[in-house]
Amino acid sequence: MKKTSLIILILAISLIGFFAFQKEKPNDLQQQEYRILQKWDLPEELSEISGIDWIGENTIAAVQDEDGIIFIYDLKSSSIKNKIKFHGGGDYEGIRVTKDDAYILRSNGTIFKVANYKGPEPIVTEYNSYLAEVNGIDVEGLHLDHENARLLLAEKDKKGKNVSKGIYAVTLNLENSWKEPALKINLEDPILGKGKKKSRGKFYPSEITAHPKNDNYYLLDAQSPSLLIMEPGGELVKLYLLDKKDFEQPEGITFDPSGNVYISNEAGKNQANILKVALE
Repeated sequence: MKKTSLIILILAISLIGFFAFQKEKPNDLQQQEYRILQKWDLPEELSEISGIDWIGENTIAAVQDEDGIIFIYDLKSSSIKNKIKFHGGGDYEGIRVTKDDAYILRSNGTIFKVANYKGPEPIVTEYNSYLAEVNGIDVEGLHLDHENARLLLAEKDKKGKNVSKGIYAVTLNLENSWKEPALKINLEDPILGKGKKKSRGKFYPSEITAHPKNDNYYLLDAQSPSLLIMEPGGELVKLYLLDKKDFEQPEGITFDPSGNVYISNEAGKNQANILKVALE
């Protein structure tokens, strides 16, 4: 009897361990729903890289936190090809470009338009959006919505208890911005209940862009590395949990015309980099 009881006890403990492992397994699998296809280690002057945008022919425009400079980075040669100064020091968080103009976001909600940014004499316009008037707000996401001739600014955080994060619109001509968000990230959505316990129900956008083929929004969170997919109407679709070993501080995201995604990481324990990523 004692031997039988011992065997039953061992089996019970084994089953408990098995099901406990299975319960945690989805999150482990979730973290592996991407593959890193290529990596570019960046030079020291881009250690604080905070925003990237595809400008064609294996070339990316980038900004970094501290300097008012647009860096033109060539992926083929893994080198900086040009630098365009547009302002002094500041906390610059995002960059988006059209054929001739570049838009740069400062974390207080100020936007810099650099007209003819690749030409010999770029013209810089500084514009304070509505968010620049909000105390205690941190704005890091910038998307250029060509179809609606507007910029979208995603708030990372603000004072007080937040049940949602706003995404605000500014006209592309920098003449109007709105107090009410064009879209909201619902922090109570079940999709944001995944991942580590301390980050559930939280999301701190560090960048926003849209997929060139389906118009879904892709939002990064650098604080708890993750990638959130949102439909154009605001419905949350999926949350990718990014391994911090690969994505130490993901701050920038862009797509090439074929739909390949590129994510930039600021330096930490590892060198700053740009990753070409395949999402499963």
